[in-house]
Amino acid sequence: MVDSKRGQLTEIILVAVALAGVIAIALVMPNIMQVYPYLFKDKRGERRRYYMQSRVTKLIAQKYLHVDEKRRITLTPRGEKALRQFRIQQWLQKQKKRRWDGKWRIVAFDIHERSRTQRDLLRIELKEAGFVQLQRSMWVTPHECADFITLLKTDLHIGRSILYIVATSIEEDYALRKQFGFL
Repeated sequence: MVDSKRGQLTEIILVAVALAGVIAIALVMPNIMQVYPYLFKDKRGERRRYYMQSRVTKLIAQKYLHVDEKRRITLTPRGEKALRQFRIQQWLQKQKKRRWDGKWRIVAFDIHERSRTQRDLLRIELKEAGFVQLQRSMWVTPHECADFITLLKTDLHIGRSILYIVATSIEEDYALRKQFGFL
């Protein structure tokens, strides 16, 4: 997943498998090739078909996808994590292009100890998305992120445990402004 075309194709495959839940291998290739035919130019499409098949094979070998005895493809937990990473990267790229509107987005959560795994995953995702920790269970960003937080709530199955706040000011936010490059 180093070069951009390979990364795009990996994302397309993972999204297709995630959206369909379970897809037969025979159906994966033509459906995905219709979505991004411009990636690999070849008049007859043979090179594209070969590349698509080899990419799926590599994703299976790398444990992003799993093939069962009925030759159905499903996402593995590792594939789900990679898909979340693609979504985070897309969100960050969109946010970097926008100007700050002067509002802080605060994410507060109260996740019980028995759900420690989800709590730790949430912290990791917030940190990777560029949030800064205010307190143990409070994170802040200057970027619009309602859709991203909804995605996290859904992916981690912790919807009622997260509170999303939009604030016009935070007391003594000099350090935050400096950290996000607004000074």
